[in-house]
Amino acid sequence: MASQPPASDTGQSTKVPKVSIGMPVYNGEPYIREALDSLLAQTFTDFELVISDNASTDGTEAICREYAANDARVRYVRQSVNRGGAANFQFVLNEGVGKYFMWAATDDWWSPNWVKVLAESLDKDPFASFAMGVPVFVDEKNEKITLDSYSYSPDYIPELKSDLSPLVRLFKFLKNRNDMVIYSLIRKENLLGIKIVEPKIGRLPYDVIYGVIYKLLYAGGILKTELVQCHKRIHSHQQSAKIFSPVKIYQVYFNHLYSAFINLRSNPLALAIFIPFLTVYLFASSSAYCFRNIIK
Repeated sequence: MASQPPASDTGQSTKVPKVSIGMPVYNGEPYIREALDSLLAQTFTDFELVISDNASTDGTEAICREYAANDARVRYVRQSVNRGGAANFQFVLNEGVGKYFMWAATDDWWSPNWVKVLAESLDKDPFASFAMGVPVFVDEKNEKITLDSYSYSPDYIPELKSDLSPLVRLFKFLKNRNDMVIYSLIRKENLLGIKIVEPKIGRLPYDVIYGVIYKLLYAGGILKTELVQCHKRIHSHQQSAKIFSPVKIYQVYFNHLYSAFINLRSNPLALAIFIPFLTVYLFASSSAYCFRNIIK
């Protein structure tokens, strides 16, 4: 199919929605229908869904145009070229106009009241940046699985109150860091000025989102609820989480640090205290990870 300039489907309401959901996608045909059905069936309906298609080469475009034609909340944009994953995540964020924002992966699905419960949580705490439910990992057949290839617990989300100081929140999160928190419902005003960076060294996308998380934590806390679940699908179409090699591990370490610096450099305390500590901490943890795998 010939490339098209970015163009959105018409027929949307002029009312500003309370929630914006951004769905960046590239070749999402296998699972995107299930993701879209899950979002459009939410009990909370005051949202827009912005889909940015990174010049997919499969049936993604036809599926998304079908949904956009049938539901005025859906706005589909097809990029003329593949802009890269980071740029696509940034694009849907920039397009969102709601008070709250959420990134949605095309291979996930959510509890029917996911958005409602999380929006109510943020309404009750105006100083919180995130509201997050429980991440549950499933396979291609939607059967629950346990991940044991991570150096942290990917299903554990730390709750960090907004009344903690920004630096305390950063250090507490680092102890139990989990990038799944980026799929929370997020207060949009706290996302202003964030920069989602492409990997500076190598092409592995892992850990580049941590800079965004740190900036959000500097602005507010994480609310956690056990009432709703986000089902994160692990499947063969994804890049493998098993990336071990010393070179790759240190690439991920550098990109994590670079993303943190880019997003925290306007905060003097974070720059003076947290970034130096993060540099040493990531180097030590990366080295320990490499050593453990070498002696296995």
